[in-house]
Amino acid sequence: MCSGSVVVAVVDQLRKDSYRACYVFSAFLNACIMFVVSCLWRDIAPKKDFKCTDANPVAGVQVLSLNPAMLTYSTLIFMSSFALNMYTSTLAYYCENVLDMDKSMVIALGGLWALEAAFSLAVVQPFLVKRYGEILTLKIAFATMGVFYVLFSFLSERTYWIAFVIMGLFSFGSISYPLAVGLATREVPPEAQGGLQGAVSILETIGKILAPLLASDILIPMYEGDGEFHGMVYFVAGCMVLPGVILAHMLFSMTTRVEIPPPLVTVELQ
Repeated sequence: MCSGSVVVAVVDQLRKDSYRACYVFSAFLNACIMFVVSCLWRDIAPKKDFKCTDANPVAGVQVLSLNPAMLTYSTLIFMSSFALNMYTSTLAYYCENVLDMDKSMVIALGGLWALEAAFSLAVVQPFLVKRYGEILTLKIAFATMGVFYVLFSFLSERTYWIAFVIMGLFSFGSISYPLAVGLATREVPPEAQGGLQGAVSILETIGKILAPLLASDILIPMYEGDGEFHGMVYFVAGCMVLPGVILAHMLFSMTTRVEIPPPLVTVELQ
């Protein structure tokens, strides 16, 4: 995701029909994934008898209500995906038309998000998980993302530069979605993992459909007049995410912390 954002920014500067080049590149990457899974991933994903019903993602929806923890995880996943799509679907328009940023500044902002998000996923998240645990890290991620949305909603033409300062909050908050999905996979047996991923994809797809409609067709036109609170779309996104801190805190009573013992070191005596 982070690398894709950088590729889009670079291609957009080099080609006028950048969207077509990005779609072709995306299709090529998906073809590569299909090749790897079908030809090179046999030991991890062995082939088995396939039925058409196995490809139905709706069949795994009941997994989301398997227990209170799964219901909480699915709510967190939907909240994170919905707010994220409200932000990403309107960011370019909002920056150029409301914050009066030129195209190069918007691309720079997206590139900064990509780099900081990669750093958060690769460095910050493992450190916090190891030191404080996954649930507390999840709480912090939802809190920082909610704070970012609220702060971003108050930016104006004169203070747009603050977006580059607070982008680190959004980049770190972006780990909330993959972290919640990873925790949810531990609540179901191995044979139900496929159904879980299908159900998660449904939650994500619903967010991708409804969030842009709410953001672009309702909230932005409703507050686009002079003197209106133009950032209401992001303020609403922040209000949707912040309750996730409470839901994540509830997971402490639904789950059990397991300490992973350090690996044993064997010494050969001669």
